[in-house]
Amino acid sequence: MNPLPAKEVDYIDICYKIAMITIAILNLCYALYVFKFKNNKEDKDKEKDRRINWLKNIILDYNLDNFYDFFKKSHEELSNLKNGNLEDLVKGEINDEIATLFINLRRDFTDSFLAVDDKIYADVMFNVDRLQDFLTNEIFNEENDFQDELIFQEIVEEPLSMAKSVILKIIFSYRG
Repeated sequence: MNPLPAKEVDYIDICYKIAMITIAILNLCYALYVFKFKNNKEDKDKEKDRRINWLKNIILDYNLDNFYDFFKKSHEELSNLKNGNLEDLVKGEINDEIATLFINLRRDFTDSFLAVDDKIYADVMFNVDRLQDFLTNEIFNEENDFQDELIFQEIVEEPLSMAKSVILKIIFSYRG
């Protein structure tokens, strides 16, 4: 009679069980990774949507009229330069009025961007400041004859129009 064979170790069965445990652990890790990644992406998307809504509600719905009024009033004030060879005192008064309009633009429009995004605020302020510097320099430039309609268009109207377009582009290209 044959004695019972010694219990043989089935290496294939052991490898199979180890592989199954390894696959289960990897699946668990993958599931946790996907869950965490999805939640982070959803949180970022919600934050972007919230910021875009702030931009729309705080700035576009309530303050965009101030933006357009600024450009309209600036053009009207700068049209006074067409009145002939003006003395520096009169040019200074026009420049002071323009400076007041820029201050009101900052208070009534540009500062609102701080509630939404610092970068968009900085970009808008950069363009506003650059426009103000340009206009101030050109107002006092003795070589400019603002009575000439072409010069007035080139030095006043075109920079105003371009600045308005650039600022609107910055605003409407904001993606949160």
